[in-house]
Amino acid sequence: MAIVYTDEIHYQNIAKSIREKNGSTTKYSPSEMSAAIDAITVGTGGNELDTSDATATENDIALNKTAYVDGEKITGTLSEVGSDSTLIVPLYSESSITDNFVVKGEIDSDRIFRENGKVEMHVPFSDFGTASKEDVAVGKTFTSKDGFVETGTHVCDGGLDTSDATATDSDIFIGETAYVKGVRIEGKMPNNGSVHETIDAGDKYTIPKGYHSGEGTVTAASLETQTDGNAVNADIRNNKTAWVNGQKVTGTMPNANVVVSDIAVSNTGDVTARVYNQTAGYVDTFDIPLSTKLDTKTGSDLTASGATVTVPAGYYASQATKSVATATQATPSISIDSAGKITASATQTAGYVSAGTKSVTEQLITQGAQTIIPGTSDKTISSGTYLTGTQTIKGDEYLVPENIKSGVFIFGVPGSHEGGGSIKTYSAWLSANDGIINISPGFKPLYVYAQTLDTIECSTIEPSSFKVVSFFAMYTNTNIAGICRIRNDGSCDSANTMSANIVWGETTVSIDIPKDMASSRYSVYVIG
Repeated sequence: MAIVYTDEIHYQNIAKSIREKNGSTTKYSPSEMSAAIDAITVGTGGNELDTSDATATENDIALNKTAYVDGEKITGTLSEVGSDSTLIVPLYSESSITDNFVVKGEIDSDRIFRENGKVEMHVPFSDFGTASKEDVAVGKTFTSKDGFVETGTHVCDGGLDTSDATATDSDIFIGETAYVKGVRIEGKMPNNGSVHETIDAGDKYTIPKGYHSGEGTVTAASLETQTDGNAVNADIRNNKTAWVNGQKVTGTMPNANVVVSDIAVSNTGDVTARVYNQTAGYVDTFDIPLSTKLDTKTGSDLTASGATVTVPAGYYASQATKSVATATQATPSISIDSAGKITASATQTAGYVSAGTKSVTEQLITQGAQTIIPGTSDKTISSGTYLTGTQTIKGDEYLVPENIKSGVFIFGVPGSHEGGGSIKTYSAWLSANDGIINISPGFKPLYVYAQTLDTIECSTIEPSSFKVVSFFAMYTNTNIAGICRIRNDGSCDSANTMSANIVWGETTVSIDIPKDMASSRYSVYVIG
């Protein structure tokens, strides 16, 4: 027997129409719809309901139910199948039995199916075949021609009757076989033996498919191993609980109070929001609306005084600049005072001076190293001359009173010699290869004076021709200074000088004349 239901959308549409007519929001079951429709009134006296758009006929309305269509009241003729009635539908020829048993019937007229309405399909038993239980293998079931479920009793010749076996391959161990209903089956059931598993809280263990010995266990891990920690009551919010090392701990941490102070700006520009009087405990998330007004500054607040630019303390929203006066770098001057002090000075005007170098030079008169031999006239070094070498003023140990004629002063030394000394004169001709004059006066020589008698051609002095009038030396002098007095052109030039080496003995004297001056006759005077 089959049950046939009408489409749910039809009931929904009917309920919607009722609510549109009566203006309610009521939800209707199919059994309530008829009374709701009957309760709908048609307006009169100018409030008539317009039913001109209605299209239903008597065959569209439930049996003995009325409705207005196009201004007329009509009574329905459509029969109903409700919870207290059954519709019997005869089988028709298109019914078939293949993999499934398909039964088809035909409803002969329109019906309204109410909730819990029933439909019965009537099929003749003859349509189920002609076999009897003797025709069906033992243990197999079938629907007989009489319409009853029967179990076959037929046993095949010469075989074991396995028709009552019910095992499948999943009921037999892997590697094992069995016959069920005449068929050899290979087992597919795993043998798991005894399985043991330990799981944590919240985990799950999937039991593997197959055979279990019944001795396996699934054990929950201890709370101590699952709740390791080091929190104590004071670490957990007040009245909140937590499991720590297997023990349930109730928190004692109080809620903390937060006191907001202010914003501070340091001399280095650091901005610090200070929160103080913070009590120990738990603090919920919170916002601290703090603000402060900074002392803002601009470039106009900067002041310049000389080389100093003063930048007042405060907040500068952008770069601040201050222009300072500029000046040209001064050029120094050099001065030398009478004490030989050299001074370089410059007068610099105030202002910013760009990097750079300015210098000035002054050329001094220089004098290299020289030996000054006193003579009959003064020898001077010009004022302002810079000496680059040692200036030697020749002295003589024989410049003593007893060697100076009485009444005569030589370089401030008064003479006391009253005469009685010895003088000898010698004449010598010296060749270019022999320029040594050896003299033995027979007394201790104190002074030597030599004079050339001819013009000497000297290639080492310009002009090369000149006449030397004298050489003069005192005892212990190692050389005789030769001074060019007269040139053959008649001029006098005392700047050209040369010297001859001299060796003093107790009663001898030896003069080594330079070779350029040797080719001449000499008169030599020795005073002792």
